[in-house]
Formats: sequence, C-alpha cells, structure tokens
Amino acid sequence: MKFLAYVFAQPDTVLHAQAYLLLTLHALHSPSSQMIVTIVSAMMRYCVMTQLHLAESEPKVTNPAFSLEVQTRRRVFWSAYALDRFISWIYHIPNNIIDEHISVQLFSNVADAELHSEESLDASIRIETPSQKTHVSPALHLFRCRRIQSRIISTMMRSDFEDINTTTAWREHMLGELDSWRSQLGLLSDVASKSYTSDRWVGMAYNYTILLLHQPTKENVCNGFGDRSVPACVQIALTFRTFQKDRQTAQLWPGLLSQVSVGITLLYCFWATPRQSQTPAYRSREVPEALRACSISLAILAERWVQAEPLRDVFDVLAKEVPLDAITGDTPPRRISPESASYIHSQLPLLTSIIMHRGVMRMIREMITEDFPESLSGGREHALPPHDGSMSQGLGGHLCSSNCPFFREPGQPGIVTTMDSQIYAPLGDEIGGDLGIDDETLIFPLLFGSAEF
Repeated sequence: MKFLAYVFAQPDTVLHAQAYLLLTLHALHSPSSQMIVTIVSAMMRYCVMTQLHLAESEPKVTNPAFSLEVQTRRRVFWSAYALDRFISWIYHIPNNIIDEHISVQLFSNVADAELHSEESLDASIRIETPSQKTHVSPALHLFRCRRIQSRIISTMMRSDFEDINTTTAWREHMLGELDSWRSQLGLLSDVASKSYTSDRWVGMAYNYTILLLHQPTKENVCNGFGDRSVPACVQIALTFRTFQKDRQTAQLWPGLLSQVSVGITLLYCFWATPRQSQTPAYRSREVPEALRACSISLAILAERWVQAEPLRDVFDVLAKEVPLDAITGDTPPRRISPESASYIHSQLPLLTSIIMHRGVMRMIREMITEDFPESLSGGREHALPPHDGSMSQGLGGHLCSSNCPFFREPGQPGIVTTMDSQIYAPLGDEIGGDLGIDDETLIFPLLFGSAEF
C-alpha cells in the first residue's frame, strides 16, 4: 500500500493489473463482503479497460505460446477472471464480464523457463500447444473448471432462467462438461501439491460445481436435487476440514462463506425432505461427521474474525434444530423452536449484508418461518438419476462455447434445444497466502473517483 502510487505512476498497464490482483488477494483476507466485491469488480474492469481480454490487442509475435510478453498478459487476465468467477459463485452475483466478450486464449501449458522475450526467441521453436505436463498444467485445469462455473452462473443470472430451467437438458449438459473435465483430474492435477492445484482441492472444486448446479428448494429437493446436494456438501465439508487441520488452506473470508453455504444447504436438504422420501444418500454415516466438521471450521474461522461469530452461532442453532432422523414423540414439533427462530430472525439483517447469496438466505428464512414439509404426494416421479459421470457420454467432451445450442441468445424465443443438437467447438482451452491482514477499514487510494486511474 505504501508504494501503490509509485506503481500506478509507471507506464506498464500489465503491471497495474498485477497490482489490482495483489489488492484483490489482500481484500480476500478482509472480513468485508462489500470490500471484496468492490475490489474484484475494479480489478476486472481495469483488465477490460486495458483490453487484456481481447486477442486482437495482444502483441504480434511469431510464437505467442512461448512469448514472455503474451503469456504474462494472458496469465494476468485469466488470474483476474478466475478470481472474478470465484466471487460470483460465492455471492451468487453476475460475472463482471461475460464469456462471449472474451477472445483471448488461455495461457499456454509452457514452463516459465521456456518463455522467451521476442528478442531472444529461438526461431527454431514452432510448437504452438505443448502436450507434456508442466507446473502450469494444474492451474490450467482449475481455470477450465472456472469457465464451466462461469457458464452455469451466467445461465442462472439470465432474466429468462425460469424458462430455461423448465427442462433438465441444460443442467445435464453442464454435468457432461463437468465430468469431461473431471476425467482429466488425475492426469493434470498436482498430487504432490498442498495448495489449490492439488488433486484433492481440484476434486473439491468438482463438488462445489455440483452444488452450484443443484441448489435445492422445497419443490426440487425430492426430485434428485437432494440426492446430489447432500453427498457434495458432505465431501466439501470433510475435505475442507482436512485441509484446515493440515494447514493447507488460507483463511479467506470467501472460504468462510463457502462453508456457511455448504452447511446451510446440507441442513436445508434434511429440513425440506420428508423422512420417507430420504434416499440412502441422506443416511450416510458421514453426514453427522460433516456437520461437526463444518461447525468446527466455522468456530476456528470465527476466532480469526469477530465478524464471523454470528455466522457460526446461526449455523450451530440450526444444526441443533433441524432433525437428521425422524421426528418422534406424542406431539412432534412442526417447526424449529420459537426461541431459535427469534434469535436467527434478529440476525437476518447482518446475515444478509455478509452472506449476500440470495439462495442461502432463502433457505435460512424458510427454515425459521415455515413448518417442516410433509410427505409429498406422488412420490419421486421426476427424480433425477444418480449422478455417476455417465452424463458426459455423447457430449463430445467439449467445453461449452458461446455458440452452445443449450444457451440461446437473449430475447430469442423458444426453449433450450435438445441433447441431439450439434456439438460445437470448444472455447479452447483460491488463491491466497497467509498474509495476516485484518484491517477491514482499509481504503484503497487512487482506485476510485480519480481521473488518472
């Protein structure tokens, strides 16, 4: 922060974008959702202003795959992109730039030592897309997951999403994309790593995306959404706790919010699903363990940030009130206790400003204001099949492109096209450290309201 003005006085716009990336990492360690969303938006907007998202704005070089200048630009932009999508997913808000506006390619699978400045570039190098695994490969793999998540978020944010969501075609299509990505997990992740490119961490990104695709409601929880959400929540909670015990994850504010979201979703599935409609996924021995792991994780993070204490307390209250087993007794309760409901209701304004995620807040409000749902008539007639990766068959393994037939242009009438549609070409191809920064009141100078910047 001391030298920020000096950095922005330099003529190198890529250097400025790198400064925004560092400011974003700083903000992720601050217990302020507003600050995080604001600085991420500023970071992405600066990348757009300097046209890092456009292929036509790149320097013209003979071998861009090995060009230090080109690859640095791409790495900076896609790092900003990944952080933007990460925050969009955590808060369930629109992306700051849509994928259809991005033309620059992903950075190449080339090791740092093989990058050359244009002056020293060996003219004999002609490889455009190296195939061997490098230290960059795991990051590329994780970034491809962010692109799948980006497509899901963009679809869910559309004004006509209710029409799209009337068919399961788009969701099954994205599951296919996700399974195609997961099939390369062992090949491209870094087994030896203890950071965000490790196989366990990238595997957790898969479950996060499953959860993003299947946000449960009272209407869909018995139609397969619960079957897919419960195992995903369990695996995320247990894996996150393992990372926490091994000191392999940074203490980020969005990480706290992700655990709140996972824990609330898991409790909601049990609250919204009548006992007779609960499948074997609900009766796993790991469910109570996952809830304990989530509670412990929130307690540890609340020791770091006093602002997290209401999140911890609300989760613990709901965990005590929502039954995991059948409700017994002569007069079983129809809803959670008035005392618990009153306490959580008093915390809602604060929770809304911190969590922001409308889906998570909806689940909390339903659990404190409505009765436990009774058995649904008609059984599970529209249940989704258990997800085992088979959805990827026949989808060609492509990454969803802007021309994908499952996503019509805004304003175009009609419904989402069927699974028999033409397969289009692919698009192409948590970050943080232990900074120990807690200053929630820090204001970033020279970034807002300044004509120079």
